[in-house]
Amino acid sequence: MSRIARAVAFVCALVFVCPSLAATPFVLFESGQVRPLALSPDGARLFAVNTPDNRLEIFDVGVGTLTHVASVPVGLEPVAVAARTNGEVWVVNHLSDSVSVVDVTSAANARVVRTLLVGDEPRDVVFAGPSGNRAFITTAHRGQNTPLHATIETVLTTEGIGRADVWVFDATALGTTLGGTPLTIVTLFGDTPRALTVSPDGSTVYAAVFQSGNRTTTVGEGLVPKEREPLKDWRDRLDYYAKRIEQFHRREFDGAAFLGMTHRTVGIIASWLFGDCAAIPLGFNDGVGKYRPRGGRTGP
Repeated sequence: MSRIARAVAFVCALVFVCPSLAATPFVLFESGQVRPLALSPDGARLFAVNTPDNRLEIFDVGVGTLTHVASVPVGLEPVAVAARTNGEVWVVNHLSDSVSVVDVTSAANARVVRTLLVGDEPRDVVFAGPSGNRAFITTAHRGQNTPLHATIETVLTTEGIGRADVWVFDATALGTTLGGTPLTIVTLFGDTPRALTVSPDGSTVYAAVFQSGNRTTTVGEGLVPKEREPLKDWRDRLDYYAKRIEQFHRREFDGAAFLGMTHRTVGIIASWLFGDCAAIPLGFNDGVGKYRPRGGRTGP
């Protein structure tokens, strides 16, 4: 009996003697999904990321029914999917630091036709610009594929430098390099960028920063003013809640730390400049929350 045959026989014997091994529960870590479902532009197909199995699942959409028609292996831990056309879908692979471009023209022959290498832990992808041919992908400001490798240690220990990136590609001209060539990489002042969205006319892309220190908080009932009418202007309400949070922070830490609260809204990635993606302007409200230990430095 050959070595391979003996190994197969041994595994079969284990399953026969201990059938419970095949059904033993286990704990599985999965990356958080950001955009797990997408419809094709014509509404005929539904695409779903299968995060634990590293696949893109394809369904035909019927009248009140879904029919599974294909399963395409992609990168590790896919968390987002977006359809650029009826025949092309992009899948963001969180663990692989990559994006899989999938040809879905024929469900029977659906396959990955290009892999783009991007920054660390990519999370979302949207299309905007002329004919929806500009692809925007959120990543961290680091990673195995970043062009910042020569200075990354300095970058990650220097205050005031954004920790969130948005990689921008021309979907019709991805470049000839192995991992594709981005048009530009936009750095945002925040940490852990996640979801993206696009204005109805496709001219502006918005990025939501998950951990941004941007004065976003859960306000308890005790902080809501009861002695007067609710503040109507949202900026007044924001200032009121920020002052109450500052007071709480000073009281809890007995003056040992200072918490200054100003605010920053969602970043506007592109107030679109067609034809020159290297000069994408950023639109922010001024300020960012800062925490300064006594005797220490101010940092984001």
